[in-house]
Amino acid sequence: MGEFIINAVNIIFLVILSFAFFKFIPTNIKNFYWPGLLAKYSCGILYGLLYLHYYDGGDTFSYFNQGVLIADIGRNDVEAYLRFLFFNENEKAYDLAFSSIYHSRSFWMIKALSPFLILTADNYWITACYFSLFGYLGIFYLVSTLIKIYPARRFDVLICFFLFPSFVFWSSGFTKESLAIGSLFYLIGFSIKMLLRIKISKAEFILLPILLFIEWRVRVFYLSVFLLTIGIYLLFNFLSRKFKLSLAQKLVILGSSGFIFILAISQMDYSLNFSNFLEVLTYAYYDDYNKNPSNAIRYYNLEPSIFSLIINAPYALISGLFRPFIFDAQTWPMILVGIENLILLVLFIFNIKSFKKNYTSLEWTLWIYTFLLALFLALSSPNFGTLTRYKVAFLPIFLFLVLKENPILNKVGKGRIEGV
Repeated sequence: MGEFIINAVNIIFLVILSFAFFKFIPTNIKNFYWPGLLAKYSCGILYGLLYLHYYDGGDTFSYFNQGVLIADIGRNDVEAYLRFLFFNENEKAYDLAFSSIYHSRSFWMIKALSPFLILTADNYWITACYFSLFGYLGIFYLVSTLIKIYPARRFDVLICFFLFPSFVFWSSGFTKESLAIGSLFYLIGFSIKMLLRIKISKAEFILLPILLFIEWRVRVFYLSVFLLTIGIYLLFNFLSRKFKLSLAQKLVILGSSGFIFILAISQMDYSLNFSNFLEVLTYAYYDDYNKNPSNAIRYYNLEPSIFSLIINAPYALISGLFRPFIFDAQTWPMILVGIENLILLVLFIFNIKSFKKNYTSLEWTLWIYTFLLALFLALSSPNFGTLTRYKVAFLPIFLFLVLKENPILNKVGKGRIEGV
């Protein structure tokens, strides 16, 4: 009876939260909020069912089971629980949580999960809905921003972020991607608002450092590519507006800011450090590849060297954008992904001539973001299942770009931002 009441209270609370956030949705897209949110909740449940019955648990249930152990400490000894969360001082909890898995980001993920498990009395499915809601709100923030600046492309935006199956599914549920995508897309939307000088509320500014921290803890690589592309462009755009600069001065600023950002990014994580990056990348590739070589990308003698990276980069970029192909697929979920990738490939081919047209500087920045992320994700995560999950960080943005003035579609109007 007690568990039923806790579940009922949490479901009511989720409904209240859903209605509370609905009030902040722009009027012109309110009609899409509820269908999108229900799809997100549903996919979060389906994600759990897929891993429970088809993939024998996976990371999502490993995190859940370890999180339950930490939540038990919180229910029995609040002080010990808080000391563990903030200072890692409970050795017993530490050993329990990482008896089967250990990684600093997994460590943080399990600690972040435990309050939800306390709140829901260890209910995986309701916790998955909380995670789905978090991801959805970040996505909707970016969607509302894009529709403000591309009103004629509203239908394109909605297709890319709410209707493309892979993205909707793999960014839902009790997974790191729900947290990572919710935070990342908020950061992208916030940056675009800054670029276009769209009014930003105090609440939005308060959320910024919190979501930066979450992204750093969950998916530091997504954050590093975001800073390396959109972050640099934001700084460059600000300085160009603030000061009257010649072309040579702009190039110097662009190069200098790029160097400073790269230096800062290299200090964000051990794997991004200059002395470790290539070795970590190569190790990650072989570690992921060896799990299932028949279901992974195979590169030509990949080694921790710049030359090897350059040789394999074109194949990695193509693979990151369009694989798995249908003939790569070994399971029915991957067959569906292969069909989606075929659609993306066809759209991209028809869009190639658009590269001769004038993309805005913002759109070029988003292209660079997409290409960089696709390249390094394919190099470090060659397993098609892993790659498919990670691609959600750029997939809807990539689709949005290839849909622009695409001759294969009957477009209605044009969406463009002049001078950005």
